Amino acid sequence: MTKKIIRKCGFFVASSLIAIQAWAAPLDIQSFSSKNKISPIVQKDICAQQQSLCAHPERWKSVTTADQHLWLLADDQVAVFTTTDAQPKLLQHWKIDLTQKLSADQIALNNSKLYVYPKLFPIADNRFAIARIHSYSELYSGGGATMERANFYELLNNGKTQQFIGNYPFSLKQTMRACFSEQDYKQAKGNCHDEYNLAVSIRPLKAMQWQFRYNYSASLSGKNPKTTKSSRALNIDLNRAPKQPNIPKDWNYSGIDD
Repeated sequence: MTKKIIRKCGFFVASSLIAIQAWAAPLDIQSFSSKNKISPIVQKDICAQQQSLCAHPERWKSVTTADQHLWLLADDQVAVFTTTDAQPKLLQHWKIDLTQKLSADQIALNNSKLYVYPKLFPIADNRFAIARIHSYSELYSGGGATMERANFYELLNNGKTQQFIGNYPFSLKQTMRACFSEQDYKQAKGNCHDEYNLAVSIRPLKAMQWQFRYNYSASLSGKNPKTTKSSRALNIDLNRAPKQPNIPKDWNYSGIDD
């Protein structure tokens, strides 16, 4: 099956940027986790300051950064609190748009959803971003695929967000039928599905620069079994992020136009 990369422009508004200071701490990506339990007293303080966070506190994910700020992920909302005083104090609150902009036909045919990826990405000193993932799956005769694309948004100081990377490939899991006759099944000894996988890991290199490392594998079955693996590391300048990362077209990545 021939796939094509659907291009979507990502942008960064220069007027939203502030002067970049020297990094005082490592550029570490932080993971939100539900295992970071928040005490009932702190939870009560949080809800008193931002009630919209508290519809489903059982789904909260949190992380405390090196500066002792408490970051909270609550479904489509992100908030940051100081923790140096007796009780946490709300510093900023953001609401991430998870509205699906799909036609009725697309919704009927495809299993599609948006969610906030549970990681906090450093951009520069005291500047952070989150990723909104568009997950899309489809079924077809003898196989199926789940594909994800990512939009990255800076969390601005005014409680708003600004996209700077749009619609980048994020993950792929695909299986395709490889046997079409009884003879095919016999020759393949029952191993009759081709499998394709794509995953990306992101590593901050310095202020305003990330490395995207894409890892791709294809395991072909049927009459001529073969496994191939490929990797490509791309250093992305966040001020001038390309519309799409330069990954090989024969990796067969497709996805939705977000």
